[in-house]
Amino acid sequence: MKNGHINNLTATLMISVAIFYDLIQALFDLLHLIPVIGNVIATVITALLSVVAWLTFYVWFKMHGVHFNSAKRAITMGAGFLIELMPILNILPAWTLAVVLIFLTARMPKIVQVATGAAGAGKGSTGGGVKGTASSETNKVPTDSATETATE
Repeated sequence: MKNGHINNLTATLMISVAIFYDLIQALFDLLHLIPVIGNVIATVITALLSVVAWLTFYVWFKMHGVHFNSAKRAITMGAGFLIELMPILNILPAWTLAVVLIFLTARMPKIVQVATGAAGAGKGSTGGGVKGTASSETNKVPTDSATETATE
């Protein structure tokens, strides 16, 4: 498994599980309508579900090479967890949103690579610079493909 690569089937399963967790927590929020004991039960159960959901997605993403050392991913996962801990606010689909955002940040380098056409540009090429010199943006010399292949 490639680092940070989540295939479409796994992404679909992750999002489906996130929707499931969000729906279960929304249903348990209905217990808040029962005075005192309902509030206690709903708060405890939704807090436990939040911990289980956080652990589920943390391990699942780590199994697929997605790391949380970037601020975006850590804040996204933490915000989803905190929103789901708050009574009434946990009706919001925070887990679903967090999973989708983390999936997109994991997939973003590949999307950018495909969009810019850089997927095959690095094969067998030193970046288009002059042979024997360091390749950088300032010393790149434009060449046409016929001249380049004749000299190689």
